[in-house]
Order: sequence, then structure tokens, then C-alpha cells
Amino acid sequence: MILSSDGLRLRLRLPVVQNGSGGTSTTRNLELDRFIPMSIKRRGVEMRLVVSGGVEPRILDPALLKAIARARHWYEELSSGRARSLAEIARREKLSKRYVSELVRMAFVSPDSIEAIVNGELRIAVNLQMFKDGRVDLPLDWKHHHQYFVN
Repeated sequence: MILSSDGLRLRLRLPVVQNGSGGTSTTRNLELDRFIPMSIKRRGVEMRLVVSGGVEPRILDPALLKAIARARHWYEELSSGRARSLAEIARREKLSKRYVSELVRMAFVSPDSIEAIVNGELRIAVNLQMFKDGRVDLPLDWKHHHQYFVN
């Protein structure tokens, strides 16, 4: 995090492990870089950070992000053979098999949609419960995922 006279820059580097063929794994970084324009206003002894006008509030859904991360992890365990079934994962995580099977579908959310969720471009009407209840059925084609997630 870098605070300057014209704003705040936030940089995150998250390691992502990718398993390749032959049991090899590589690590690469997912980098997020955001700048938030703001100024510092002084009034007597009080100082305030003022976010520049025209910036719409972002909608971040941590529950949805956590669900996608868990789902991707579980799917990777299944596809690599480290877990034999969703029932095994459910027992290990002390969750119901139904919950795990509802959540694992989130492993197939498109990368563009995940980026929109991370950037706070999420539609107000979409949440994790809607996916679990089956009210949102993700299409197989990633091109159509954007309609569910982005304003």
C-alpha cells in the first residue's frame, strides 16, 4: 500500500500453484493493482481522507469469492486424485455433501467474471445463495458468464 498526495495505491501479489503433468507444480503470481484517487483535508487538528468525487462505491462479496476459491481447490483435488469424491471432501471439511456439491459448481466461473468480482464490479442482485439455490445456472460458454456478474 502506497499513500501519496493524490491517492492510495494498493498492490497485491497472490501466489497461485498450478499442477502440471508428471506431478510437477509451478507457482506464479496473480497481481492486483488498484489506485484510489483521494486527498487529505485538514480542519484544525482533524485530518480527513476524501475520496475523489464521481467514484461509484464498489460491491465486494467476500462470501462469493471464498466460495469460488474453495470450489476451485476442491475441483483441483478431485481432478488430481488427491480426493476420491465430494463425499470424502465433505467429511474432511465437516460439511454436508449437498453443500459441497452445490459449491463445487462455482469452480467453473470464468476468469473474467472472477476479475469483475475482485474489482467490485459485481451486480447487486447476484449473491452466493442464488447460485446454491439454482436460481442462477451458469452457462457452459464463458462468454455468457459476464451477464450474471457485471453491472
